Amino acid sequence: MAGKAPYETKRYKGNQNAVSHGVHVGGGMSLPKGCRQVQVELDRFIEQVRAATLAAHGEIRVYEAALIDTAASHQRRILLLFRWLRMESETLNFDQRTSCLREVSNASNARDKTLKDLGLDRREAPDLWGDIGRADAARASLPAPAKPPASEQPPASPEILVSDPSAEHPAD
Repeated sequence: MAGKAPYETKRYKGNQNAVSHGVHVGGGMSLPKGCRQVQVELDRFIEQVRAATLAAHGEIRVYEAALIDTAASHQRRILLLFRWLRMESETLNFDQRTSCLREVSNASNARDKTLKDLGLDRREAPDLWGDIGRADAARASLPAPAKPPASEQPPASPEILVSDPSAEHPAD
């Protein structure tokens, strides 16, 4: 047992990365073949929601994790429906297309409601005056720029003489 940490557990066959970092959600629901890009977009969505939840609440508890899973399920449904519409657009009639778009709308509304339940529906308004004050304070704390020596200063511009136009063209 030399070299073996006391907290190590039994190793299981197969890749356990998805279990350890929790990116893949859905309770083992697999996507159809050819949906790799859907999974990539879904993973990106989940990471963004997790980051926003952490920023908003400071932690992800069981309830928030369940809501993230629910939002991911709705997002998966949206992505799969859009993929299906894109691939089968020529074979679908008008009623089938509108039915599919209605399902996309329902899934989007359900996803947005779940994000609202997570507390991610409010966008903080930027504090413009505070930003200006911070920028002024940062500028004030900077040292004044040094004046270049007289030998490096650009020469003074010559005076521009403006003549009176009436003097050049006397009245007839």
